[in-house]
Amino acid sequence: MDPLDDVFAAMRLKSALYSRLLPHAPWGISFVRSASIRFGFMVSGHGMLIVEGVENSIELQQGDGFLVKPETLFSLVDNPSTPTQWCEDIFAECSGNSLSFGGDGEVANILCGYFSFDTTGAEPLLSLLPSVVVIPSDAARSPLLGLVGAKLQNAASDFFELDLNKNYSPVKWLP
Repeated sequence: MDPLDDVFAAMRLKSALYSRLLPHAPWGISFVRSASIRFGFMVSGHGMLIVEGVENSIELQQGDGFLVKPETLFSLVDNPSTPTQWCEDIFAECSGNSLSFGGDGEVANILCGYFSFDTTGAEPLLSLLPSVVVIPSDAARSPLLGLVGAKLQNAASDFFELDLNKNYSPVKWLP
């Protein structure tokens, strides 16, 4: 078993909420503190990840992914100088199935969401995590991420919840 499988098993993942963002430059979105682990995957385009407590912004290219530790503020932007909107405001403003926002420029396609888990089981592991973990595009991929991407490509909605206890456990990482 992969060590990451052990981490997810100990955390007792319960569910994951996923959505697809389609921001058009200039764009910026900020995420509030959450008890969940947040994640993102740059399906296409590029952007910058700005994380509370991390000195420099992190460049994200197509294929890059990231995990953000619970209770950490972070933003995704096309450029560090672009102002951001809170994610709740963007979700409230978007109608229908499209989570498209920003200006009239180049579009990015970002798969994002969060994992809910048993906080008691996860606490020892979470205390060891840095604020952000970046997964470069040339790193191993998860079949769960591939599954979610495929679901989003074929889904009637760009927003859905996946019950990990019933459907997809444990997470396996492929070379």
